[in-house]
Amino acid sequence: MTTISQNQVIKTLTRFIVMVLAVTAITLPIDQYSKKMARDNYLIAEDAGDSRIYQGRRHEVVALGNDGYNLLLQWTYVRNHGASYGVMNAVSEAMRIPALVAISLFFAVLMTIAGYHSLKSGRIALAWSVAGLIGGSVGNFVDRVQQGYVTDLIALRGRMGGASFWVMPVFNVADLVIVFALILAVSQIIFDQKN
Repeated sequence: MTTISQNQVIKTLTRFIVMVLAVTAITLPIDQYSKKMARDNYLIAEDAGDSRIYQGRRHEVVALGNDGYNLLLQWTYVRNHGASYGVMNAVSEAMRIPALVAISLFFAVLMTIAGYHSLKSGRIALAWSVAGLIGGSVGNFVDRVQQGYVTDLIALRGRMGGASFWVMPVFNVADLVIVFALILAVSQIIFDQKN
């Protein structure tokens, strides 16, 4: 590798790291503040048993629709000791924590490589989406280190005639950033396929 290409690698990698830091600097304070508000204001009301997801009371924020059909946005408090959507909740803590740390480190290295190559190839939207995946993941990782679980607080539900017919897993701000990053990545890939 020549000196010029080494400088290009360092410059591109530095640009990507700045992108990750920018997303994290915006996402992390909002995510952590919203999670703290949920922990402080929604006491645990119910233990879901072996699933290790603890659910507190709900506060309805928005209800769209009419008497027959409603879409509800609710604030709540859920402790997720497992991975996304409660995966690994039943696994013992002695096995779960090392597995989650190893998966997180592998994910961080893989995403850094993907972000670098995206930026190097001029796919800026894809590089930003990878930065969003990492930046959003940091919020949940901080929760895991500080609390021992991830705090989820936003619930979306569909009701028809008073009965729930559509229930989305409870999520948080970091999860939203991750989802938007995935949407951006898919959009970039579709755009690349068309051109």
